[in-house]
Amino acid sequence: IETINIKLGLVDSIKQGFDYGYWTLYEYVAGFSFIFTKKGAQQLGGFGTIGNLFPAKWDWKGFWLSTALISIILAFMNVLPIPALDGGHVMFLVYEMITGKRPSDKFMEVSTMIGFFLLIALVLYANGNGCIAVAEHRNFTTAAQHVHVTQPTLSMQIQKLELELDHKIFDRTQKPIGLTAVGEKIIQQAHLIVAESDRIQDVIQQEKGLIGGSFKLGIIPTVMSSLLPLFLQTVLKVYPKLVLEIEEMPTKQIIEHLEKGTLDAGIAATPLDYEHILEKPLYYEPFMVYVPKHSKLNIEKNITPDMLKTEQVLLLQDGHCFRNSALNICKIKHEIPLTFEIKSGSFETLVQLAEEGLGITLLPYLHARKLNELQQRNLKSFEAPEPAREVSMVYHQRKLKLHIIEALHDKIRAIIRGAIVYEDIKIISPK
Repeated sequence: IETINIKLGLVDSIKQGFDYGYWTLYEYVAGFSFIFTKKGAQQLGGFGTIGNLFPAKWDWKGFWLSTALISIILAFMNVLPIPALDGGHVMFLVYEMITGKRPSDKFMEVSTMIGFFLLIALVLYANGNGCIAVAEHRNFTTAAQHVHVTQPTLSMQIQKLELELDHKIFDRTQKPIGLTAVGEKIIQQAHLIVAESDRIQDVIQQEKGLIGGSFKLGIIPTVMSSLLPLFLQTVLKVYPKLVLEIEEMPTKQIIEHLEKGTLDAGIAATPLDYEHILEKPLYYEPFMVYVPKHSKLNIEKNITPDMLKTEQVLLLQDGHCFRNSALNICKIKHEIPLTFEIKSGSFETLVQLAEEGLGITLLPYLHARKLNELQQRNLKSFEAPEPAREVSMVYHQRKLKLHIIEALHDKIRAIIRGAIVYEDIKIISPK
């Protein structure tokens, strides 16, 4: 890059300096609005990031520009009407001037404490993204790449935070890095602070009625393959600005991600009865029995739960809620024990094993619809009331992106209503 040096007189240099300072200040202040977007909030850093603002090699211009930026940030923070900052004291003085009454000492004490905890929350939030990344990846180098800073910067940032809190967050003697007992609680709180910060953008989008942006949805394996093809194309057409990130995961993992705020909603078998998780039923799916010709039940018109007690019932491996529901239908205890052990998460495998004469199996209604014509002749329904599972949208009680959750729920429910017709059913719990 070619550098051109221009000599200016005293008056011209003052004018140029004023113009440069004014527009630099203008750009800094205008950039503050980016912080209140989801992308901007995710890029916030803490102590280490501030140090990273300064150039690696000494440069006077870079040094003063970074110093000016930090000064403007501090000045902006200081005038916010937060108790314990100058802006908070100004707020109380204005109140005293208008009312002619001085706030009580007790009120001032409580307000100052609230302000202090707000400041600590801001510190946790600014450093929280880095801490959460280390807690998830259990490695400083991988976490640093995730939050787009260098590994030494992230290490210094977390050390400064630990010094500020006077507690160790991470146990660096473990391989991989582990959390201390206090660290577990701090990371949990950091998750909440980061998740709650999303409310700012969420409130704006709900006010606009905008169904768009990124939306992370987890779906349990026994629902994913049969439900997703029914609604995905329609939803993408109706809501072209919505970017769906869909991942198959078991119920336990869905709940964990909802608690952490790394998932917006899930689709799972309910009721689950988790304290902070809300459930919004989508549909009720009857259980079907796949009974090949070798089974004596093949001649039956309808099946009762008691009939299954003397059958070799092939079930999914442990960890699938569908297995739990199937066991709950009639409290199957295999009076005829299986001579083999199955560790499969696939309905297709169970159907093939049943056709080989190794037993019978249970299928959800939507999956049973995908069987070929010959296989469907082996399907039997239960006698009324038919055992069925409840499938619901599940989401955290924070209700972030609730307008999108409700829009997806209504659309999926409308689509599925034409696929499943039920009258007399009995809901079977997956627990």
